[in-house]
Amino acid sequence: MTVREGHAAATSHLGSILAWAVIAATVGLILHMIEDRAGFLGQIAASIIGGVWSLVTLFVVPVLAFEDKGVFSAMKESLELFKKTWGESVVGTISISLIFAAIGVVGLLLVLGTLFIGSTTLFFIAFALFIVLIAILAILASAMQGIFTVALYTYAKTGSAPGIMPPGVIESAFAPSGRQQFGPGNI
Repeated sequence: MTVREGHAAATSHLGSILAWAVIAATVGLILHMIEDRAGFLGQIAASIIGGVWSLVTLFVVPVLAFEDKGVFSAMKESLELFKKTWGESVVGTISISLIFAAIGVVGLLLVLGTLFIGSTTLFFIAFALFIVLIAILAILASAMQGIFTVALYTYAKTGSAPGIMPPGVIESAFAPSGRQQFGPGNI
């Protein structure tokens, strides 16, 4: 699918996607309120619930964009697809986040390293570049997550990897490893 085709698919289902955005924002607001009011245990509970919510609703937007389903049907379909691909979904999502977080940490260490040089000007230049780096990393991580989610969605629905993926990449992710009896594939 090209960017234009993806944009057209999303635009044709804009009402459902906006309804989903309202639901997702409401859940996020409720979780934030729990974090604020319930102290340390509330923060832990909200983090766990938020993480689970993010994973089980991972496929909502692709379902809304590619299928003629309402928001609640898309949530149900997302849960079913997540159950089918839970290992790949979790490992892929965490892997993408960790890679970009590691790059951000290296950038932060470089900024902190400028403190040892003793130049205030150099520190502020490095800090400004670090802010730009964080913005770029956030955009790239979001794009990579979207590509991964749509590729995983396509494979879960059709049984074949998207055409842009090298043969065997997605398929081997779903193939059980010889050493595992239970759990995800080889991702």
